[in-house]
Amino acid sequence: MSEAIRYDLLLVGGSSSNLILAHRLLDLAKLSGLKISIAILEKARQFGGHIVSGAICNLQVIAKLFPDFQSQGFPHEGRVEANHLSVLGSQQRWDLPEAVIPPGFRKQGQFILTLSHVIRWLAETLQEKAKGIPNVTLDVFPGFAAHEILYKGERVIGVRASDSGQVYEDCIFAELTCFGDKGFISKDLIEKFQLRPNPQLWSVGVKEVWQIPQSLQGQVWHTLGYPVLDGSFSGGFVYGLKDNRLALGLIIGLDSKNPNLNPQQRLQEFKAHPWIQSLIAGGRLLKYGAAVIPEGGYHSLPTRFGVEGALLLGDALGVLDVGSLAGVDNAMETGYLAAGLIHDGFLKGDLRIQTDYQKAVMESAVGQNLYRSRYFREAFLENSRLLEEYLPQVCRSVDAGHPWLGSLRWGLQDPVRRGRETLRAYTLLTGRVSPSEPPPRGYVAPHAAIQADFVAPTT
Repeated sequence: MSEAIRYDLLLVGGSSSNLILAHRLLDLAKLSGLKISIAILEKARQFGGHIVSGAICNLQVIAKLFPDFQSQGFPHEGRVEANHLSVLGSQQRWDLPEAVIPPGFRKQGQFILTLSHVIRWLAETLQEKAKGIPNVTLDVFPGFAAHEILYKGERVIGVRASDSGQVYEDCIFAELTCFGDKGFISKDLIEKFQLRPNPQLWSVGVKEVWQIPQSLQGQVWHTLGYPVLDGSFSGGFVYGLKDNRLALGLIIGLDSKNPNLNPQQRLQEFKAHPWIQSLIAGGRLLKYGAAVIPEGGYHSLPTRFGVEGALLLGDALGVLDVGSLAGVDNAMETGYLAAGLIHDGFLKGDLRIQTDYQKAVMESAVGQNLYRSRYFREAFLENSRLLEEYLPQVCRSVDAGHPWLGSLRWGLQDPVRRGRETLRAYTLLTGRVSPSEPPPRGYVAPHAAIQADFVAPTT
């Protein structure tokens, strides 16, 4: 790198949103003849090197970009063949009947992904694609981290980047900069322009991947209950991967009231459950990791999805839908939507696309689903008894062999209040609260700038 380099478009972070954006933009530029220079910064020495997440994804965006993605070698761990939502007591497991599993947790037919493999494949295929488009210049810089945003007045003009193995720094300038990661760089942008009126809600995910004797490929469990029964928002997961591997872990809300909650220790307790022990018996640990997850959803969205010279995408924007566990799906969609607007903006010589981008995201399935799930986390914040009293009682009933009885006993303790609480929780979890009803805890509408143009889904 030279001391100062200029590009038309700079993508900060080798995220799924940025890489999908780049793929879509190259496809459009090939058709239109748009001459454009693109740079991608990635702090890891290899694309995907810092990503430990797994995902279950519908791959609609991948199918639009790569209609034959399976024959093209797109990496996945198989389709979901059996999907379970389970309540764990300390000794037993209860799989909820299919009829009562929320729609967002029904994942049959979707693809199980190891995200680091997906990112590496997207980066490699992107570089190959660029070789066949002479009007596109694509430079990738793995091992370079952006650590400061550069401004000219109130306009973003690039970033200052450094090689983590060297002491020198480089200024990279661009007409438009896109931030796709949830790191401190995108946080700095949000804080400078005071874009997020409601705080982001964070969880931490701790995960292990095991080699096991038997194949559980396509088997998926999401769990509630043991070992986190102190009222903290949490859940477990077990994904059967190809090649006799198993991914398991816990996701725990960092807004827990318990200051002594240790996610790594709770993961060990999760593994000690008799059911988990039966799955990993005779196996060996391959790798482990942890990551923070932005779960605030709709009410934690920024008021603006970009500023002059910059856009926020994916995790930087905060589009994970906790009500359906859709994070990668939504992040990819933001990149796909941004690409079309960026392409047209460069063709017209007008990159004032921030408002159009925000409107496109909010009117897409991403915005509609985030709106439906807007009070999912609030249901548990508003009534702590759901996790502090009701869930532990059900878990004890699971161990006693009669899970439905635990629910009945909880309801009979105070049928009027319990009925009212259950109905309230249901309306919050499913988004059936009237759009005109004042939101809990005085939330500010995050997209007030486009409120008149946003059509709320029918509830």
